[in-house]
Amino acid sequence: MTALLVENLKVKRGQKFELRVEKLAIGRGLIIGVTGPNGSGKTTLLEAMVSLDGVTQGKISLQGIPITTKLYPIRSHLGYIPDDEDWFVAELTAREYFDLLISVYQKAGVVSNMQRTVTRLSKELNFVQFDQTLNSLSHGNKR
Repeated sequence: MTALLVENLKVKRGQKFELRVEKLAIGRGLIIGVTGPNGSGKTTLLEAMVSLDGVTQGKISLQGIPITTKLYPIRSHLGYIPDDEDWFVAELTAREYFDLLISVYQKAGVVSNMQRTVTRLSKELNFVQFDQTLNSLSHGNKR
């Protein structure tokens, strides 16, 4: 079963760059990597898939639902962490940051068990720096 489908996608960035994807189908339960040289459109593709970048043409759907129509339920099934560090408030602790994210999703009516998931994954991944500020964490732990 196709979980994520990209068809006839076109995303334009500036005057010179345009990403075009004729078709990309990702099966349910798969973990993929997106590789390529600098400037080839990897970030543009991922941002389009989580509706952070404007799609000029084409469609992207998750389990048959276009990402532009029912955004909150779809985003609860996607994860995207940008490569830069402009996406978080460095003075927050990891615990405060997770609490902030959880509260945003709860207000949107999306999350019911996110707190349990964060706690379980932190134990499984041996993440013990919950009470350190984000700016004190290593690059890997920030992600």
